[in-house]
Amino acid sequence: MRLMRSGRAALASAIVLLGFVGSARADFITTLPAAYSLTGGSENVTLQSFNSIAPPGAVLTGVVITLTDTLTGQVGVFNNSGVAHGFTNAFATFTLTLSDGVNNLSAAVTATVPSGIANPGPNVFPPGSSESGSSSSSLITTGLAFYNTGPSVTLTASLPGSFGGSEVGGNNDLFFGGSATASGTVTLTYFFTSVPEPSSMVLIGIGGVVGIFGRRAIRRRAV
Repeated sequence: MRLMRSGRAALASAIVLLGFVGSARADFITTLPAAYSLTGGSENVTLQSFNSIAPPGAVLTGVVITLTDTLTGQVGVFNNSGVAHGFTNAFATFTLTLSDGVNNLSAAVTATVPSGIANPGPNVFPPGSSESGSSSSSLITTGLAFYNTGPSVTLTASLPGSFGGSEVGGNNDLFFGGSATASGTVTLTYFFTSVPEPSSMVLIGIGGVVGIFGRRAIRRRAV
C-alpha cells in the first residue's frame, strides 16, 4: 500500500511538472533598425518579419513600431513677376508619416518667415527649422498576419507639406512652398508567447518520474 501511494504521488508530481513546463511564456524580440532618408515624396522601409526571426514555437501576440527622426524644413517663395514683392507670415509645415497601411506614426516640423522680400524667380529663406525625436505606437494586436508573412515587412514613409503666406502688393504673383529632409530609423518590437515543443515536455516529465522513483528506491534499499 505504501508503494502504491508513492507511485501515485510520483505520477501527480510528474503531471504538475508537465503542466508547469507546458505553460506559455511571454517574451519579445526587436528587429534590426532600418534607415530611411527623404527629401519629399515617399520611401519604402523594409524590416524583418516576425516569422523570420522568431524562435520555434513562438506565437505573435502584438507589435510596437518605433520611429526615430530628424527633420529640417525651409520656406520657399516663387515670385512669378519681374519685380520684387514683399510678403508676411510665410510658413512651411512638413509631416513625416510612417504607415503599415492601418497604423500610423508621425512627426512634424514647421518653418516660418514673419516677413520678407521675394525677388523674381525662386527664393529660399534659411535657416529654417529642425526637429529630432522618437515615438512609438501603441501595442498593435490586430492585423498581425501583415507582420508574420514572408521574410520581410514593408512600411511606407512619406513627407507631405502644407504652405501659406500673404503677399504684400502685387497681383497674386507669389507662390508659397518649401523644402524638407527627413532621416532616421524604424524598428519593430514583436511580442509573443512561447510554448516548449511536446517532445521536450514529455522528456522532462519522464525525467521527473524516473528521478522520483529512483530516490524512493534508494531509500528502501537503505532501510
